[in-house]
Order: sequence, then structure tokens, then C-alpha cells
Amino acid sequence: MAAKPFELDKYPSKMIAGLPDHVHNAARIRYPMVRVDWLRKRHLSDTSQRGDNRFVRVSWDEALDMFYEELERVQKTHGPSALLTASGWQSTGMFHNASGMLAKAIALHGNSVGTGGDYSTGAAQVILPRVLAQWKCMNSKPPGRWYCRTAKPLCCGALIC
Repeated sequence: MAAKPFELDKYPSKMIAGLPDHVHNAARIRYPMVRVDWLRKRHLSDTSQRGDNRFVRVSWDEALDMFYEELERVQKTHGPSALLTASGWQSTGMFHNASGMLAKAIALHGNSVGTGGDYSTGAAQVILPRVLAQWKCMNSKPPGRWYCRTAKPLCCGALIC
């Protein structure tokens, strides 16, 4: 098995060479598993058992039904903003990262709270357009070097630096 970059990609990532290892990795979860106590009592299960409890295999249909039912329960109990679709820094650049897929699944369900910006520029992408000016980041040559410039000043046609 091999992974080949898209033929029109001028700067393919070297990480692509590691993708085949994900398919048959011994650490990969190959089918849905549910904690036994949670399967019996759902959200009323004994949470002190987490990490020590036994897991059982369930079908994909059962797993998707449980996932949907739990999303419904959380939103009905705690309101539409109770679901957070956030991704951790550990997932950046990873192929099929769990947090990214979970965020997409929750977003398909309906209401959720998301995040903005990225790890490298922190809150700047969210705050600076409101305080200073809108900005635009572009990839330069050689690849991997980024530069940012203000795209539109906020007021008075001038940018105070």
C-alpha cells in the first residue's frame, strides 16, 4: 500500500508517506465500542468507572443511534449552545483526526458552538479585525513562510501602527 500526492500539488507534504501506517495500525479502533456501564445506564452511569470499565462491541447502526440520541439529550437538557465543536492542537495536520470529524458530525446535527482562529496566531484573527483592521494572510514562496497584511483599515482611511 502506498500514498501518492495529488499530481498538481507543487509542494506535497512529506507527512503523506505515513498515511499507509494508519490503515493497519495495531492501535486503530476497528469498530464501535461502548463502555458496558454506559450502555446499560447511559448518562446516569457511574463515571468513576471511566478508564477501568469494560467495553463491548456494538454495530455501526447502534453506535450512530446512540450518538444521535445523546446529542438530542444534551441539547434538550442544556440548550443549543451545550455542544462545542472544538479541535485540539494535537490534531493539526493529522489524517482523519477524531476531533475534526466529531466537530463535523455535531455541526450536521444542528446548533453548536465552534471556535475561530488557529493555534499559531491565537486570538489575533478574531480580535484584530475589530480593533485595528481586517487582515489577510498569504503563503509566500518558498512555501511555509506566511506573511500578513491589512486588507482594509477600520476607519478614517488610515491605519495607525
